Amino acid sequence: MCMPIGILRCVVSLEAWIVMICGIAAFIFTMIMQIHYSLMLQANEGESWMLFGQGMLTAFWLFSSYIIINGVCGIVGGQHKKPCLILAFNVGNIIIIIAFIILMVIGYVLADETRKLTDKDKQQNENTCLDNRSELNTLDWESKDLLCSIECPCYYTSLNGPLAKNKSRWGDDQHPERPTKVQDCELFQKTQNTTVKYFSNYLGEIQKNTGCTGWCVPYQMQIFYDINVVPEDPQLYCQYVVIQKLTEMGMLMGDIAAGVTAVMLILITLTCCLCFHPANKDQDFYKKMAHYEN
Repeated sequence: MCMPIGILRCVVSLEAWIVMICGIAAFIFTMIMQIHYSLMLQANEGESWMLFGQGMLTAFWLFSSYIIINGVCGIVGGQHKKPCLILAFNVGNIIIIIAFIILMVIGYVLADETRKLTDKDKQQNENTCLDNRSELNTLDWESKDLLCSIECPCYYTSLNGPLAKNKSRWGDDQHPERPTKVQDCELFQKTQNTTVKYFSNYLGEIQKNTGCTGWCVPYQMQIFYDINVVPEDPQLYCQYVVIQKLTEMGMLMGDIAAGVTAVMLILITLTCCLCFHPANKDQDFYKKMAHYEN
């Protein structure tokens, strides 16, 4: 309250613009994710490898729109001294802070839990991996057995070394029309359900973007992306990459949410200073909160 009221009005007016800019940024981010999601659906015939669906995207649309509307309420309410808009803006800011605190907790908990998985993953060996056959691990091993076998002859250029003896006669570089990933195998397309195809596309994108090979155990080929691509690190398996990415994502989400929460708390504190400033002592509550002078 010891700050000059002009500075307080300026800072509090910036609060509304900051909120609206954050909302616009969130809206643009959601739009990009929606476009990416739609393209993935088209590319994969109605399936998506992404770890979220339209329901979560709808929640992002609603939340980003709410932040924008809240920012507009603050700007218009402050300029025209509209009590209802000012009240809605300040209540909305509290709701936004609570939402970001929840996101911060979720992010840090996610990072902590996945970090534990990383430590556990480093300690496990191949036998442990096989004993705990998750759906992705099962898919990985079954796909290794299928591709470049009698059920699915493949186009293989031997860039990754020779095939196993039991597969060598079913893979060569003379038939470029043959499958180079397990999703193109006719038997795979006929026998696998939507969930399995979803996971195979998911693994294919991971292998493409990170260069990893097998899911739980390294493998010489990227069977869900392109078996003729030479991995930069043949020992980099996808389960480890996913766990690392989840840890990084959780930390980033927690850090961003913590930063936004801190800024919002400072701005709300300054708003309270404006409300209780001695220069406003003869005005009613709503006029105190109107940060623009007539």
